[in-house]
Amino acid sequence: MDPRIKEDILNVLSRTEEAIKSGNFIVIDELSNHTIHNASIYQDEDSISTAILIYALAKVVQRCTETACPAPRILPALDKAKKALERDKDGLFHGAFAEAFDIISAQDETLKLYVEEVLNKARVKKGSKLYEHGISVGRIADMLGISQWELYSYIGRTTIGEHDEMQITAQKRLQIARELFK
Repeated sequence: MDPRIKEDILNVLSRTEEAIKSGNFIVIDELSNHTIHNASIYQDEDSISTAILIYALAKVVQRCTETACPAPRILPALDKAKKALERDKDGLFHGAFAEAFDIISAQDETLKLYVEEVLNKARVKKGSKLYEHGISVGRIADMLGISQWELYSYIGRTTIGEHDEMQITAQKRLQIARELFK
């Protein structure tokens, strides 16, 4: 596993454990956004799994009641995952994540929807980055399997396109054209 990804996942797991212990579930929602961003950047299995787990946990704790909240029950699985990752035991890490997913899916039957939602959000974020680099929205939508509407909706909420690009003078453009056609 890439050291940057490993370090980030360890940080997210630690902060999630702290948030559960303190009952500050708003932090889990913020961590969910962070992990979705990372999943869109790295696009590796572990980042995506972490994003899905934290997002699903955030959704579940939003509907927690005093009697039915899986957050405290998930702490041992998160701790196992963290310890396995610290010792570079990927198999144990994945096993601990599977255990955490089982706890969440026992509480919330819509886990599959969360998986789809996280992956879709990651694709849209990745698409906005491609758009930032000058690729057309239509082309990006085709490449990533998302609708142009979703992409435009996300781009509209960002500052992409609001930055003034450095203008090339007419003389410089003419010079470039002449060099091309020598």
